[in-house]
Amino acid sequence: MKRISGIGVDEHGRCSHYDSEYDVVANQCYECRTYYACYHCHDEMEEHSFKAWPVSKDSQVKIILCGVCSVEMNYDQYKQSGSCPNCGHQFNSKCANHEDIYFC
Repeated sequence: MKRISGIGVDEHGRCSHYDSEYDVVANQCYECRTYYACYHCHDEMEEHSFKAWPVSKDSQVKIILCGVCSVEMNYDQYKQSGSCPNCGHQFNSKCANHEDIYFC
């Protein structure tokens, strides 16, 4: 099972910054390749700022983690339905507000 780093992270990857029922997605920093509950946690715990992953339609790199079932997803799988392709847990639609932080 992959580990989700962050501040006050619960068993589903929710942190002290984002803790709604739907905040179960962890993103991997391009620089350190570590899954974090959010960019705030990353920036408070690391000596570098969160670096966005370059994504393209054909990228199969697994860079997103479901905190409920621990399945890793590529960008297209994550964006496809707004929920985990493995367990079906719905993701927070407001994450789209931070897309430019996590993906480029």
